[in-house]
Amino acid sequence: GGGWNGPRVTFVGLSGAGKTSAIRALTRGDQAGRDVRTISAEPPTDRVQQVALPGRVVAVDTSGSLTGRRAWAGEIASSAGVVFVVDSSDRVRLPLVCDLLRYVSELSSSHGGAVAVLAHKQDAPGSMSPEELSAALNLESAPAVVRVLPTSISQLEGLKSALRWVLDGTRAGETI
Repeated sequence: GGGWNGPRVTFVGLSGAGKTSAIRALTRGDQAGRDVRTISAEPPTDRVQQVALPGRVVAVDTSGSLTGRRAWAGEIASSAGVVFVVDSSDRVRLPLVCDLLRYVSELSSSHGGAVAVLAHKQDAPGSMSPEELSAALNLESAPAVVRVLPTSISQLEGLKSALRWVLDGTRAGETI
C-alpha cells in the first residue's frame, strides 16, 4: 500500500520490553498498545511486522525471542535507524541487553544509522534512570550514534521524541 514507502525504523529489544506496545501507542496516539504480546510464526521472516506511523514512517516490529533476533540484521540493514527498547526495570537481563546493544550498534554504524535506546517502563517500580542505564550499557564504546531516552506508554511524547531523534540523527550524521 501507499503507507509503506517512507523511512523505515526497526524496533528491537528483548521479549517483553515493550516494542509492540510502543509502536501501537505511536500509531494510535494513546495507551491502546499496553500489554500486547508479539506472536512469532515460522519461518523467521514472518517474525517481522510493518506498521505505518504518522508522517509516513514505517515501523518494523521485530521479535525479541532468541529465534526472532536472527532477523534483526536484515531489518537493520534496510532501515534509516533503530529504536532499541529496554525494560528499565529488568536488571536481570541487563548483561544480555548490553551484548545485544553492542551487536545492534555495530550493524547500525555500518550504514550510518543511529540507535535510540528507549529506557522504557520508567513508571515501573525499581526502574533504572536513563543515566543509570547509560552507564550500565557502556555507551561510550558503542560504534553507532546512541542516545538513551526515557519513555513509558503513558508518556507518548517521549516515544515521539525518540522516533524524531533517530530519524533526524540519521539524516544529519549527528554525533553525540
